[in-house]
Amino acid sequence: MGIFDKFKGNKEEQKEITLQGIQSNSAKLDEASGYFLQCFGPIFTGTPEGHIVTDIAGASAIAGLMVLRSTGTDLSKREPGNVILGEEINQKQEPVLRYIAAIGHNMGVDPNADSNKEAIDENKPLFDTVELTQKLEESFYEACEKSDIQKLYYPIVAALTAMKLVGAGKDMGLLDPSIGKSIAMFYIVAGSKTVPHHNQ
Repeated sequence: MGIFDKFKGNKEEQKEITLQGIQSNSAKLDEASGYFLQCFGPIFTGTPEGHIVTDIAGASAIAGLMVLRSTGTDLSKREPGNVILGEEINQKQEPVLRYIAAIGHNMGVDPNADSNKEAIDENKPLFDTVELTQKLEESFYEACEKSDIQKLYYPIVAALTAMKLVGAGKDMGLLDPSIGKSIAMFYIVAGSKTVPHHNQ
C-alpha cells in the first residue's frame, strides 16, 4: 500500500473541523504533534544546527497537504509542483488558518495582521513545497497513527507543530513570531494548492 493510501477514507462522517472538536481532541493533538516534532531540526534539514524557517515551512506545508488530501481529489495524474485550485480547498483551509491565528495571538501576534510578504521573501526554506511534503509526509502519518487521532484533524496536528516551532524560534531568539506565523500561513496555503510528489 502506498503511503498516500493512508489518507483514503478521510471523508468519514463528513464532519468539519470545529473548535469544540479541537478542544476535545487536545491531548491526542498534542501527543501526535510531539511525535511529529521529532522529525525536525538537523535530521530534517541536513544542516548542523537545523534551519527554523525550513522546519516551520515543512510542518505548515504538511498541514496544507492534509487539507488538499481531505478533499479526495485524484492527484495521481497531475504533475508534481503544479497549482491546484478549488473552492473546497479554500473552505477546508479556513479553520486551519484561524487556528494558526489564535495560537499566534497567544504569542502576542496580532491575529488580524496581514501576512508579512516581505519577511516571507527574505526568509526562504531550504526546500520547495514539493520537497518539504515529500520528505515529511510518511513520518507525519506515523506520528498521527501512534496517537490514534481522527484523520479529520490531521491538518491541525501539523499546524500545531508549525506553531510549536514558531514558539521555539521565538524562545531561542532565532525568529520573530510574527514572521514565523506569516511563514506558517503562507506554506499552509502553498501546501494545500501544490500537487505533491507521487511517492509510493
